[in-house]
Amino acid sequence: MSKSSRKNGIVITALALMIIAAGYLNFTGQKITTNGISAKTTVVPETVKDTTVDISAEDEQASDSDAKEEKSASSKDDASSEDGYELADSGEVQASEENPGEAVMVSNNIGSDYFASSKLNREQSRAKNKETLMNIINDDKIASADKKSAIKQVAAMTKISEKENAAELMLQAKGFENAMVSISSGNADVIVSSEGLTNKQIAQIEDIVKRKTGITADKIVITPVNVK
Repeated sequence: MSKSSRKNGIVITALALMIIAAGYLNFTGQKITTNGISAKTTVVPETVKDTTVDISAEDEQASDSDAKEEKSASSKDDASSEDGYELADSGEVQASEENPGEAVMVSNNIGSDYFASSKLNREQSRAKNKETLMNIINDDKIASADKKSAIKQVAAMTKISEKENAAELMLQAKGFENAMVSISSGNADVIVSSEGLTNKQIAQIEDIVKRKTGITADKIVITPVNVK
């Protein structure tokens, strides 16, 4: 194989990695935790806390803080037990299979323009990557094997985009007005605007994503967020 062909192969491989990375970074760029609800309805709510500390009163508050933390931990255990959730060692709240909870409340907060801007950025990034691949395909100096690889990447990119859009449109039709589906490496991350999701809603979202993307439940993560 010529140096030119090897170089083109490296360029195409690097571009493929950039496409995957760009899609992932674009999806998580708004500092939204994607460790949401998996196939077993694993939930990782992020609590927004006020981190301002009065240093002059720090020593006096130390003992009170410890007491509050113990009380808070106890309250969380009681709440998770009542709602059918179990607190895992990792801190994740997992739905109990025997007595599932009725709702998943969240404290993730995002701006009102998150969904629109994220989808726009996603499409712009893909358009740019597609343009680069098309330049490779249309270049007479590029080896045939490299062109075929670029063609496959364009087809895969188009297919992923169609699946994401189909899932998002169906979610919207079912009442989830703000939802974004991101597919990467065979996994689907779903961000939904909601103050809380019931188990029925979680199952509904999961079913829609499975049907529209062909991705299995164990590779679907759902994250409900509050839109300010």
